Amino acid sequence: MELTQAALAEMAGLSLRRLQQINKDLPPEEQLFVKGEGGKCDAAMFLRRWVQYSVNKAVENNDKISLDQVRAQHELLKIQKTEIELFVRRGELVDAEEVRSLWDDVVTTVRNRLMHIPTTVAQRLVMLKDPAEIKTILDREIRSALEMIAKCKLPQIIAAVEEEAEE
Repeated sequence: MELTQAALAEMAGLSLRRLQQINKDLPPEEQLFVKGEGGKCDAAMFLRRWVQYSVNKAVENNDKISLDQVRAQHELLKIQKTEIELFVRRGELVDAEEVRSLWDDVVTTVRNRLMHIPTTVAQRLVMLKDPAEIKTILDREIRSALEMIAKCKLPQIIAAVEEEAEE
């Protein structure tokens, strides 16, 4: 599973900036943030390296840390990871990039639908001279376009535009 650096910092109970400072001081083979395929960080690798870093840091500081404490900390991190996975499965947590992509599609759909209005009404408006009548036709077409978009559920907007383009 891949998570952002901010999510991993929250799991570790530190600020992102502090965790980045720690990561910067580590040798490359021990660095906490290991980039995955999606550009985010590998959560499993982070957990292993974070526990190892914590143990090493405790030993360096001559702290008396027991194996049970290390295991407890590791278990807490695994619980937090599982909670995040559960939120994702329930649909309560979504990838920000997916949201951006979806909204990009929505904006494109709205723009295309509104840009299509002049070609659909131009021939009807050419003969009219009354501004009130022209305004009424334009208003009706704009409202129609917006209502069509408002009635669509987000994932279906793209399909509606593609169907309209085929007609």
